[in-house]
Amino acid sequence: MGIKLEGMDELLKQIDSLGLKAEQTKNKALEEAGDFLKEKIKANVPIRTGNLQKNIVRSEVKDGKIEIGASPDGFYGYFLEFGFFNKRVKRRIPPRPFVGPAFEANKKAIRDKMATVIKRGLGL
Repeated sequence: MGIKLEGMDELLKQIDSLGLKAEQTKNKALEEAGDFLKEKIKANVPIRTGNLQKNIVRSEVKDGKIEIGASPDGFYGYFLEFGFFNKRVKRRIPPRPFVGPAFEANKKAIRDKMATVIKRGLGL
């Protein structure tokens, strides 16, 4: 489970031509936007035991992408997000999504954060 942030494609293509500084700037923008979203997802977790919040993680940048979601220790976050069938009580437990809604509610803020980091990194 996770969300992939790929960034602002058109702007990222333009700055790719600037070389190493562009790559570092793009990675920094993805990292900062990812950290921002990670905190929003943590705040949106519907069950407040603290374990799932501790296990919301952000990957390192790889191939211009990052992933944010539950680590293996927070695997049950998948069941909250998508629901599941509980054999013990013989009924479907409905989903209580928290990752998707956090992403949808913060898309503009994520884009703005990435744009700010890119502008700052390129001295604009």
